[in-house]
Amino acid sequence: MDTPLRVLFVAASAADVEPLLEELGRAGHEVSSKVVGNVAEMKTAIGSLPGLAYVDRELAETQLRRERRRARRALRDSESRFRTLAETASDAILTADCEGRIVFANRAAEQVFGHPVAAIVGRRIERLVPGILALATGASEGAPAGDGPAGERVGLHASGREIPLELSIRSLTRNGRRFATVVARDVTERRNAERALRESEARKSAMIEAALDAILSIDAGGRILEFNAAAERMFGYARSDVLGKSMAELLIPPSLRERHHREMAQHLATGEAPIFGKTLETTAMRSDGTEFPIELTVTRLPSDGPPVFTGYIHDLSDRRRAESALKESEQKLRTLVTNVPAVLFALDRHGVFTHSEGKGLESLGLKPGEAVGKSVWELYRRYPDVLEHIRRALSGDAHTATVRLGEIFFETRYAPYSDPDGSVMGVIGIATDVTEQRRADQAVRSSETRYRTLFERNLAGVFRSTLEGRILECNESFARIFGYASPAEAIHKPALDFYLRPGDRKTFLTRLSERHHLTNYEMCARRRDGTPVWVLENATLVEGPDGDHSLIEGTVIDITERKRAEEQVKHLAFHDALTGLPNRLLLNDRLTVALAQAHRSRQKVATLHLDLDRFKVINDSLGHTVGDELLRRVAERLRACVREGDTVARLGGDEFVILVSRISSDGDAETIARKILSAIRLPFAVEQRDFFLTTSLGVSLYPTDGVDAETLLQSADTAMYRAKEQGRDNYQLYAPAMNARAAERLSLENRLRQALQKDELVLHYQPIVDLRNGRVRGAEALLRWRHPERGLLPPAEFITLAEISGLISPIGRWVLETACAQMREWQALGNPRFTMSVNLSPRQFLQADLVSQVARALSSSGVDAGSLDLEITESNAMENAEITVNTLWELRRLGVGISMDDFGTGYSSLNYLKRFPIDRVKLDQSFVRDVVTNPEDAAIVRAVIAMAHTLKLVVTAEGVENEDQLAFLRQNRCDEMQGFLFSPPVEPAEFPKLLTRRQPLPAIA
Repeated sequence: MDTPLRVLFVAASAADVEPLLEELGRAGHEVSSKVVGNVAEMKTAIGSLPGLAYVDRELAETQLRRERRRARRALRDSESRFRTLAETASDAILTADCEGRIVFANRAAEQVFGHPVAAIVGRRIERLVPGILALATGASEGAPAGDGPAGERVGLHASGREIPLELSIRSLTRNGRRFATVVARDVTERRNAERALRESEARKSAMIEAALDAILSIDAGGRILEFNAAAERMFGYARSDVLGKSMAELLIPPSLRERHHREMAQHLATGEAPIFGKTLETTAMRSDGTEFPIELTVTRLPSDGPPVFTGYIHDLSDRRRAESALKESEQKLRTLVTNVPAVLFALDRHGVFTHSEGKGLESLGLKPGEAVGKSVWELYRRYPDVLEHIRRALSGDAHTATVRLGEIFFETRYAPYSDPDGSVMGVIGIATDVTEQRRADQAVRSSETRYRTLFERNLAGVFRSTLEGRILECNESFARIFGYASPAEAIHKPALDFYLRPGDRKTFLTRLSERHHLTNYEMCARRRDGTPVWVLENATLVEGPDGDHSLIEGTVIDITERKRAEEQVKHLAFHDALTGLPNRLLLNDRLTVALAQAHRSRQKVATLHLDLDRFKVINDSLGHTVGDELLRRVAERLRACVREGDTVARLGGDEFVILVSRISSDGDAETIARKILSAIRLPFAVEQRDFFLTTSLGVSLYPTDGVDAETLLQSADTAMYRAKEQGRDNYQLYAPAMNARAAERLSLENRLRQALQKDELVLHYQPIVDLRNGRVRGAEALLRWRHPERGLLPPAEFITLAEISGLISPIGRWVLETACAQMREWQALGNPRFTMSVNLSPRQFLQADLVSQVARALSSSGVDAGSLDLEITESNAMENAEITVNTLWELRRLGVGISMDDFGTGYSSLNYLKRFPIDRVKLDQSFVRDVVTNPEDAAIVRAVIAMAHTLKLVVTAEGVENEDQLAFLRQNRCDEMQGFLFSPPVEPAEFPKLLTRRQPLPAIA
């Protein structure tokens, strides 16, 4: 109650009202009383004691009973509220009497202590929370009980395990008895979280300190917040000297600071990260102002507060020095290491991964975090050395080791971390992938070993000798160079024994006495077994026991290998590396000598220039490995065709020149030429396959066709081109008229190179007529050259030249694109099924990008692939049948039609004809021309038509010029015809008129 109850009792004595006063006190009233004996005294008391009220005893007892009922209700309400709060509380609530006996426990106590409530009530509280009684009731009898938070204590669970508890105690007295209410909160999870946090911080700190690379953190203002031990070593600053200071001013060179500030400001303003999260190479600055190369990775740490950036810095100085050293010692080696990815990991005390990240995981085929939760004993059971390092680390041994995982090497730093009691909680580590570095180191070591071996073999020993030739001392290298087992054995030999000729020693001493020293003096000496050895000697006259200049001190280096190498270099300079034949330089030299000898002896000299026919097809289709082997085999056969004194040289590619000296007549040169042609025609067995080659050969003779080397070679080259024009696989003797032909060919080639640019190439179109209805089914595009001087030239005049010069590729692309565009124009005139036939040259058909050329032409013109018909000659198809099959199927998958032109004139294989995905065959006009008068041609035409129809192929007859030919073809069920009977090839402007014409067709008997 807020104010004390002041009561005046009228009673005989105070003993009469004491029981009433005790009841009021138990009801919670603070009562002050005065006992008076009569009314007069009462009035006097009322007057002298303000605030007192007169209370009649009966009225007081009534009031007291009312107060008792109210108190009991309040007590029940209070107890109800207490129990409700206690039962819903998540903390355990225990009430114990002064003897420590628990009189109340809520349900949360069951969860905390593992006993049911019924088993807790009546139990001594000390059995649940040892030592709590002293805190709750006082340490000794009469000591005041503690109130409020009581800190943390250890409780006991029913299972026997200890429970960390946070306690709060309230004491109270009821009916004269003292009680204590204890609120206990289980803080096990909080303890675990705190321990995990400490472990994480310990791992992080150990990881940072164990890192081989510098790690530092900065805030948004560029001030350094963290600086690990590697950073101290790298930059030369103590940690205490840099914390809180500007990174840019201390670590970034002046030339890069403005860029750093600009990029940092851009990131803070826009969120863009031009460098953050990336690995780049740049330059840093040490405390002494020196700059050095680094590899830098900058990341922004996730934080709700101000941004914090962490930089991982790897000093590239050692790598750059290693790269420089390697480049000087062996230029063939690549840069050792450009990036060293690392793996950061952490293990708990049981060897289970709790952390795993870093770019180095990629080399293991893992993703960040993929190993977390897995046991190292399971993952690396195949690598006992790795497990041994883990055991050492878990026992508290921090160390660095290089381990091998399969083909990958890691340089790993193992660092155990401990709890406050010093017990190892786990291991953190950083592993750097040093596979490339090890490979590079191995390469360096291999290179150093090679150079060391070369040094030991050539850079020889040290010696001291008298002028008379007595060797006083020498090292093992000196003895080894001259073939002696030991220096002691060499010392007993006179100096004269080391010279190949006695006069060499005299020459050496004369030169030495004149200059008192010799530098890089080359001499061919003698080994113990009498074999020569080239040495490079440096010698000096020095003072000896007999006075000044009485002793010789020097070094000798074995340069025998260098001498041999020089000879080899000379050989390579004048010989072809592939075949070992003389090259152009040596050929010119030998030809010049041969001409001089022939001039003196009045004999003849022949030069034969040969070029392998269509050799490029083999290189393009079967690869240079087969091509190179064929060239070596050709070289062997050519050497076998001439005498030992003659020269077979390779000029390059598939061109060879043979120099034959001392011949008496032109017939001797022709005999050799025929022998060479026959030898080349024989099959070449390469990689279990037979290859058939031919060659075109030109012959020039001294002095008839030239009196100097250049003229003779040019004449032979001109004759060789004449042989190619004559159909290849033959030889031609040079004739002066060939020069005019060669000049004409060169001029024509130069003009042809400009023909495309100047729009001199045109297409004419010859109709293809369907013999079922006489209508034009399509057209064949035929190339023409409108030469400004010679007029309209047919393909026979320039196609071979275009193939030889390589111009066929751009010309072929132009023909494809132009023909497809023209086809689209004529289809738009109301002829949607109109088709266009385009011839492919042999060289064009073998191009690797032929299919893509056709696809581009179709795409740019917008016509359907089925409207285009590509024609290849029978001889071209069968020359490289396997390649042809593959190419034709690729074209067929594209959707275009395939025709075999000039059918019957080549050497068809019916087996391949069956495999080729062709749609039609075109009868060559040589059969059609005499089909009416020549029974053999008629039989061939009938057989081809019958065979083609059996294979479901369309037959087109070329060169139809009269009605009799047409009637024969119709009679024998030929499908289509093409020829002057209907129309010759016409220009594009004339062709639309032919689309409406029909060919009158004779009746079929």
